Amino acid sequence: MSDMNDLVYNPVTGMFERRRGSAQNNPNMVGQPEWNPQGNAGTAQSRPQPQPQLPPLPVINTFQRRGEPMAGKRCKFIWNVSHATSLRVTGLGDLPMNNTGSCMIMMDAGPMAITLTASNARGIATRTLKVYPGGLDSVPLPVINYFRKVGDARKVGDEFILEWEVSGAKEVYLTGPRTMHVLHQGTSHVNIEDQPRTYTLTASNEVGKEISQEIVIEAAKPDVKVFRSSNGDAPAEIGSMVTLSWEVEDCQQVKLSSNGVTIEDRPFTSSGSIEVKVVDENPVVNLEASNSGVYNRSAITIKTPKIKAPAFSDVSFQTINPPLFVGDEVRLFWKAEDAESVEVSQGDNVLFREAPMGSRKLFVTAQSMQLRFKARNRKYEAEKLLTIEAKVLPSITKMESSVSVCKPGDDVTITWATEHADSVTLNGAPAALEGSMPVTVMSNPSTVTLRAFSGEKFVEKKLEITAVSNPQPVINYFRYPEDADRHKGKNVEVEWDVSNAQRVELVFGKSKREEHPIHGSRKIKIMREKFTLKLIAYNGEYTTQSALTIEMEKSIWRKIFGK
Repeated sequence: MSDMNDLVYNPVTGMFERRRGSAQNNPNMVGQPEWNPQGNAGTAQSRPQPQPQLPPLPVINTFQRRGEPMAGKRCKFIWNVSHATSLRVTGLGDLPMNNTGSCMIMMDAGPMAITLTASNARGIATRTLKVYPGGLDSVPLPVINYFRKVGDARKVGDEFILEWEVSGAKEVYLTGPRTMHVLHQGTSHVNIEDQPRTYTLTASNEVGKEISQEIVIEAAKPDVKVFRSSNGDAPAEIGSMVTLSWEVEDCQQVKLSSNGVTIEDRPFTSSGSIEVKVVDENPVVNLEASNSGVYNRSAITIKTPKIKAPAFSDVSFQTINPPLFVGDEVRLFWKAEDAESVEVSQGDNVLFREAPMGSRKLFVTAQSMQLRFKARNRKYEAEKLLTIEAKVLPSITKMESSVSVCKPGDDVTITWATEHADSVTLNGAPAALEGSMPVTVMSNPSTVTLRAFSGEKFVEKKLEITAVSNPQPVINYFRYPEDADRHKGKNVEVEWDVSNAQRVELVFGKSKREEHPIHGSRKIKIMREKFTLKLIAYNGEYTTQSALTIEMEKSIWRKIFGK
């Protein structure tokens, strides 16, 4: 770079120029007089001139558009600049110098580039605005003139050539295994891969709007030349065997599938045959041929005779000893024509599945038991309901005696109740379905038998009554543990055991009574210094009683140390 001492300002041109005759400008003029801006000829020994001060470079602080640009109308542009001595705008030429200003520019129909140029003696600065009258959508999309593959490759590894030509685009990309920036017109060599590969050519305009086109490069689609069954157009009976055969070109493997014939679930070669069993009406067999991820499918229908709907010719039951009661066993019978199986259910519960004709034992579980029979084949089903009505066995819901222990010769009252009974006997003698009756107890023990009948079937219940010379209840014990803590507020557990009694009562004070079983216990809270409990045992009119006194413990040592 030249030394700044070699520059002087020329007022004629308004620019800085090199001194004439400087050694750097003309080496042949070393030692010659230099040009003097005052018009005086100098000498090599002339006095040094002052250094010129260069202004800073111009700066465009802002350059903006105001309002929406519309074709055929003026649009306003504003600016703010610093250090500029002249301004110029595209389409308007030089503008009056003003650091902050604006101008109006007529808009064309298409995109426009509006450039502001600010300059001074030091240099220039520019700022360009892209303007799209009518909006971004007014910018025309690129055109893909063609994007095609050239060649007849068929197998994995073979090569295709992709070629394309695009017009009116700013950027063009080709996307395959990776994305590449390409020329508007070009070619690319690609190979067939194990799986189909999609190549996309994308062209975008200057506002980023894109169009694209795709080409899929893949192996040749398999061509199914032959796929047939040995029965041809003749019907094949369900259950019979037929042979499937096929031939496929450009194929790596074949798969066969069908819900109507039995086929091994495995791949097959491109040509072959297999024997299969027909198991459904007019089954459809599907063939799928594949070649490196490219598939072709074909199907054939094997004709069969029409399947008939099932029909029941018998649904019934038998019982060994009528009348039938809940809990008895019956034998079911069924027979269904044109069926493959029969299912028997009760409500939502499937009881069993059997052959189209058969029998089976079943226990009756309700007074009215409804069974649903379903006959099925591969296409149809038929239903039939069977209702089994049964009686309920009688039951003895109550049987008790007034006492369990008495003296020989005493009359004891027996009370009973039954359900679902036709008749009742008490010790073999007819009795009401429910009621009470005195029975004289002579032996020890004496057994009373009650039977409730429904037809010839009956249930019975027995009571044993003990006859002794002294039927008084016996209180075996009525006590509390010797080591019980009897301090105030503590609970003491009282326990008892009684024989020859039907029930016992605990008596607290004069009025409070509690009924308890003949063997039991109860917790008593110590609240007084001394209190007495009474235990009364009852056997009919006979009673026995015992008293138990509990005294509060006053020793402080047990309360403190637990001893």
